Amino acid sequence: MQTARALINRGSILGRLGKMNDAIADLSTLIDMQEAPTELIALAYNNRGFTHQLLGNSEEAIINFSAVIEFEHAPTNLIAQALVNRGFEYGTLGKVDKMIADYRAAMQFEDASAQVISYASYSLSRNAMLQGDWTTAFDLLQRVHVSTDERLRHWFSEDSTDLIHTIFESGQNAEAWRPKLDQFVKIYSNNGVLVELSTGLVASISWLEGCTISTDGLSAWGDLWKEYSKTYPELELGARLLKTGIAYLTSGKDITTLLELPKEERRLLAQALGLDSMDDEE
Repeated sequence: MQTARALINRGSILGRLGKMNDAIADLSTLIDMQEAPTELIALAYNNRGFTHQLLGNSEEAIINFSAVIEFEHAPTNLIAQALVNRGFEYGTLGKVDKMIADYRAAMQFEDASAQVISYASYSLSRNAMLQGDWTTAFDLLQRVHVSTDERLRHWFSEDSTDLIHTIFESGQNAEAWRPKLDQFVKIYSNNGVLVELSTGLVASISWLEGCTISTDGLSAWGDLWKEYSKTYPELELGARLLKTGIAYLTSGKDITTLLELPKEERRLLAQALGLDSMDDEE
């Protein structure tokens, strides 16, 4: 028992140090131990699968996660974790149906951790958005709590631009966008990541160029975000740059529209629009 526990702990330390092959060796030794407790063997399979995942070894990762799921008497919380891990790997391989099935299965376990529920909910929410099932998407997104894991906070930040784009593409006027944005912004607020959302909003300006939305539609999009910034001050910078960016694009790219901004904000917007530095413009 003590040897098995020591192998788990050392394998975790080696993994954090980037010594992945050494970590796999320790975990494999534990798995081969006849007398090791079931819980530790299941944990070793899960950790070895995660290590292979970090190395980009998709097939080996899936084999190990599947071993946990199929392991007799494995703790259900570990099975739920393995399902989420395997679902993530299926997603990276484009096997969406298998990904969805694993995430849904993980959420059925009563003792699934808050982290597991958040991971599964977030991924299923993104898929529902792409399918246009907004009710399901927001029901799931409300179950996500980024405080459970730093990687979730990173996803909320990195994916914010894509999520904004998905909402934008779902309609052509304020009436279509507002109900979705009301829920979307509130969820980001509840998770304390409005600054990240504002950053994503600035990054989203670049793909407004060439979109099929009318000038009035673009103005309405900018006005909506300006409204939200009155309630959520963290969005003020993003909303201001968005409005100015829309004015620039709808004016036939009149560079003077950008000169209304302070120099630093002008630089940020120019970068978002893919323009040369405007530091010398006055």
